[in-house]
Amino acid sequence: MLRDHLVTGALPVAELVAAGTVTTVAGTSLTVTGVGQGARLDDQAETVCADYRAGAARIHVINEVFGDLPTTAGQDDDGHPAH
Repeated sequence: MLRDHLVTGALPVAELVAAGTVTTVAGTSLTVTGVGQGARLDDQAETVCADYRAGAARIHVINEVFGDLPTTAGQDDDGHPAH
């Protein structure tokens, strides 16, 4: 699941929007469009905070989870305790 949230490089939001698409480390292609000072990914998620620098990387916080969530032991498929 984490691989669905990572792309190669340390691009600021403006460059991601200018590119129009990015490919995640998992191999998924995402469409990137501008929304105010941030970005929208695949009409599914928007940046909440963007352009944080962490070493040689940039961090953009989004408001959705991409990919499949893992199932935790003892829980059914919707994440609630199994009965």
